[in-house]
Amino acid sequence: MAVPAAIEANPDGTGEVLSIEYPIADSFGTVTGISVTFPGNETPLSQDMRTAISAAISPGSAAFVPADLTKAMFLIGTPSVEADSVVVTYEQRCGGEPGALCGSGGTFRLKQDSGNWEITEVMSAWIS
Repeated sequence: MAVPAAIEANPDGTGEVLSIEYPIADSFGTVTGISVTFPGNETPLSQDMRTAISAAISPGSAAFVPADLTKAMFLIGTPSVEADSVVVTYEQRCGGEPGALCGSGGTFRLKQDSGNWEITEVMSAWIS
């Protein structure tokens, strides 16, 4: 997952990375076109969702923070259930002006197979 991250390097100059922390919005946003917005009535991420996200970015660590479109962070729109699949929109913001599209994002469809969720379709993708 290529998202904005805080990287702590080893001070001895070996170039070894000691830790990587990914700022992730602590609530689901509203999908608006290709962006994820936060009008003020967001659903907080459940502990199960936080655990799943944290496991997905290991060995890095997640920093669940309030959504702030002026800061670099990973945003997830409220998933929508469509028949036997789930559609998820995400955005990786660079920070800066909230109206500017700086980063990348997209929408994909997931289906559950033998207990595991798999991406079955990339519905859209963008880089700005």
